[in-house]
Formats: sequence, C-alpha cells, structure tokens
Amino acid sequence: MSATRCGISAKQIERETGVTYKTAWRMFHQIRSLLQDNPEAGQGEFEVDETYIGGVRPGEHGRGAEGKTPVFGMVQRKGMVKALKSKDLKRATVYPLIKQYIQPESTIYTDEFHTYATLSEQGYKHQSVKHSLKQWSKGKACEVVPEIWTGC
Repeated sequence: MSATRCGISAKQIERETGVTYKTAWRMFHQIRSLLQDNPEAGQGEFEVDETYIGGVRPGEHGRGAEGKTPVFGMVQRKGMVKALKSKDLKRATVYPLIKQYIQPESTIYTDEFHTYATLSEQGYKHQSVKHSLKQWSKGKACEVVPEIWTGC
C-alpha cells in the first residue's frame, strides 16, 4: 500500500491474499490507519534498533555498511511501529527522531550500539543488552514479539 504511487485497492488485497472482500476491506482500513503518521510522541516502553539495508554490489563482500541505507526503528510495546530511512546513525541524527516519537520518562530498550549510550541523560529510562557477550535479552530488554522485530 505504501510502495506504489496509486496505492492498492481492497479488491486487489482480496485477490492477492485469497480472503473475502469484507476481510480485505477491513485489512485495507487497518493498514491505512497504521500507515498514517502520528505526530504525537508516545509514552511507555519502546525497543529501538538500527540496521543497514541494501544488497552487495558486484565485487564487494557482504559485511559492513558501505553503500547500504541506514534504517532506524522504534517499536512501542502494544503500540506503534516506526521505521525510518536515515542519512546516518549518529546521535545528532537519531536523538531528534527519538524525541519526536517517544516522550521523556519512557523506557527505551536497546542493544549496546554506542549511539544509545547517553539516552539516560536525555530524560529516558534506558536498559540495554550486550550482544558482544552473547546476551540477547535481559529482564524486559528485547522481549518484543519476534515476528515483527528481528533486531534482538
């Protein structure tokens, strides 16, 4: 629905997914409501993570960020999911996005990526896991539903 210029119809969803028109129409409206930007910052518990998206160019190896697009994502527990293309993953770029979508005093769970090191100084409760020590969860950190967020 968001990838094409004209969007997609409920009839097209019905054909492609094999559900009834009534179900497709409901899915259409649910998806459309979730795609709308919500300018209000949320509060509560959030998982924040980053990744690089993009293929490997001919003659290059698969590891590393060079030539790939940085993507920054936020998942509110029982709430919004926001993934944004970013010019980079530096604090100066990421923190304004966090402030735009997450209210201070909220709890943010992250990995050990250096960008997140000063979240506590910004007024957030911050907990992290250390993937370098093969730690994939700690307390409530990284317990988001795995089928929607594979960063942990």
